[in-house]
Amino acid sequence: MREALAMCWISIEQLIEEIWNSTLINEAKLVNIPNRRKFLDSQQWNVAHKIEMLYQKNYIMDNDYKLLSKARIARNDFIHKGLTPTYEAVHSAIVSLITLLEKNSSLNGINFERAKLEKYIPSEIAESIPPTYIQKENKEIPAENILFWRARKVLPGDKDWVGEIETFEDITLEPLQN
Repeated sequence: MREALAMCWISIEQLIEEIWNSTLINEAKLVNIPNRRKFLDSQQWNVAHKIEMLYQKNYIMDNDYKLLSKARIARNDFIHKGLTPTYEAVHSAIVSLITLLEKNSSLNGINFERAKLEKYIPSEIAESIPPTYIQKENKEIPAENILFWRARKVLPGDKDWVGEIETFEDITLEPLQN
C-alpha cells in the first residue's frame, strides 16, 4: 500500500504541475498585468494550493477534489508520521491519477479511454494484495503476562561491553556510570 501511494502521488504531482502550467499559467500570459505570471509561476505554490486553485477554476470537479484530498492527507501521514495508508486512500490516489491523466490528455487533444485502466482496479480490498499489518491501537500488556524479554544489544560504554571503545577526534565515548 505504501509503495502504491508513493508512486501514485509522484505521478499526481507531475500531472497537477502539467495541468497548472497549461491552464492557469497560460491564461496568465493572456492578461497583461505586471508580475501576475511571475507570481503564478513561482515556487511558492505547493500542490495543495494548486489543487485548490484548479478546483476553484473548475479544472477539478467536486468528487475529484475529495479523492485528491484523501490521497494527499494519506500521503502526508505516511511521509511525515510513518502511518501505513488504508486501501481506501490508495484507491483514491489511483482514481485521482486516472482522472488527472484523462484531464491532461483532454487538454492536449489526446483521446484517453479511462475504462481501459479502471477495469484493473480492484473494487474491494480482498481482491488486492494483502495490506501491510496495521496496528489499530496500542494495548498495555500487564508485566505478569510477559514471559520473555529480548536482551538489549550491548553498546560501547555498557558495563558488559567487551573490547576497546573506539574514539574519534570530535566524539568521545566513555563507560556509563551506574
